[in-house]
Amino acid sequence: EKVKEALGGVDGWFNSASLEGSFVMGEKPMFVDFAVASMFVFIRTVTGESEVWKDIVSWQGGRWEKLLDDLKEWEVVV
Repeated sequence: EKVKEALGGVDGWFNSASLEGSFVMGEKPMFVDFAVASMFVFIRTVTGESEVWKDIVSWQGGRWEKLLDDLKEWEVVV
């Protein structure tokens, strides 16, 4: 519950911008978007597609799953 509550605060960053798009500053991702997403990539890597993972990405109306989907093109380093 503490993690969910803390992520609610992070969700506020995304909502407070009042811009179009799913990133903190609107349409284009910024460093903070990648920093937040990297935490979720780590959790997904450690937990796999577990019930814990499914629960986490559903928080804040699915915000975190959408963030990862929107950053997918930058996820792999060649």
